[in-house]
Amino acid sequence: MSRTFLPVLCYILFVSIVIPGISHALNETIESGNMKDMFRAPFRLAGNGNTWRKVEKDGYVESCSEGGNFGFITKQINIKDAFADVIYVAIETSFSTENIYNNSLGIYLYNGMAQPPATNQKPAIGHFFLQNFSLIYILKNSTASARNGVKWTHIFKFHKNYSSKIILAVKGVGVCARVYSMKVYYYYCGEKYSKGVRFPKTVSPFEGWKKVEANCSLNSSPSDQRKTTSGFCGHHGTWNISMGMGCFCKKGFEQNSLKNCTPCPSGQFKPKSSNESCQTCPNKSNNTVDRTSCKCMEGYFHSTPKAVPTTAPCFGPITEKLKMRINKFPNKTVKLTWNAVKVDEEIRYSLHYDVQCFMCDREGRKCHMACENARYQPRQNNVTETFVDVSNLHPDHRYKFRVYPKTVINRFIGRVNWSYSETELFQVQVEGT
Repeated sequence: MSRTFLPVLCYILFVSIVIPGISHALNETIESGNMKDMFRAPFRLAGNGNTWRKVEKDGYVESCSEGGNFGFITKQINIKDAFADVIYVAIETSFSTENIYNNSLGIYLYNGMAQPPATNQKPAIGHFFLQNFSLIYILKNSTASARNGVKWTHIFKFHKNYSSKIILAVKGVGVCARVYSMKVYYYYCGEKYSKGVRFPKTVSPFEGWKKVEANCSLNSSPSDQRKTTSGFCGHHGTWNISMGMGCFCKKGFEQNSLKNCTPCPSGQFKPKSSNESCQTCPNKSNNTVDRTSCKCMEGYFHSTPKAVPTTAPCFGPITEKLKMRINKFPNKTVKLTWNAVKVDEEIRYSLHYDVQCFMCDREGRKCHMACENARYQPRQNNVTETFVDVSNLHPDHRYKFRVYPKTVINRFIGRVNWSYSETELFQVQVEGT
């Protein structure tokens, strides 16, 4: 076809403008390609001239006739899985600049039940077109650019109407034109989270805006039960949202970087619904199963039953071994000394020592008898100093001492589990020895 087509290119450009409360446009392509790939078969209704044909090398289809009534149908396009009520088509064309030709093409949509005939049955295809297609759009080269013969993209839309497949037809009378490409697509508003509010993925309307009631996202609840939040899904796949309320993450949950509510990490808690971050549990404690409070780790305890578990640290019993020393005196007396143990500042006030004396047999194998007559200075139990004098011991026996360091935490532990340090066996001195 030797007609005048200027070699100027015009490209499809989709632009999203972001303003407060409005999201990016989202669209999904169903089918897209050069027209030679979308082309199924031509048909002739009247007149002579060049009907529509594929130009394989350049990927377009073309027709040129001063009076011919020619058209073509596209291949069948599957739209069953399209999340849409509205289907968009972008079709790229150019027209001859010669005035002897018409400047419009009709776009038709298949609405029948019959199956397309074989591509080599040209008359049958024309009959199929007349019986099963309706005009949905008229494409004109009415702009200055189109009249100059450049490629121009026209976009039109139609209701999906529960269809699972579509076929389009292009027809013109007395036109000289090329059709380069076609894109079939749709818009939708994607799932969106804002202030913990969840707006579900929504089908875009044909025109204007569709009102959508919002829900709080998983593991969150409304900040105000009396208010609701609505969003508006636009026909070009954008959200317009005006927040009437927010959603708070439930107790034990916090917002992550994606604004979803996720469980507090190990060792952290959150006692109330809010969008604040989880807090760290006090020393030697971990979060409860529901992550709303804290509890002491195994083997650790609060210093008082009235302690607030989310603020009060936990403490364990003293396990440090004492360095003990015995000084013997001639009057059947010994002085037992030891080093001070390290204790957390919060419970240092309760640090005391208990002293226990054992009398052993001569071989030192059995040390289970208590030193009943021994005297202790300043005292035997609840000693605050790091020494005690023990007198009235018997020179014919062997002895051993134990010292139990203790704090307020020991009240939660059975005495048999208290930590202690023990001296070596020894005998007392008597005067003259």
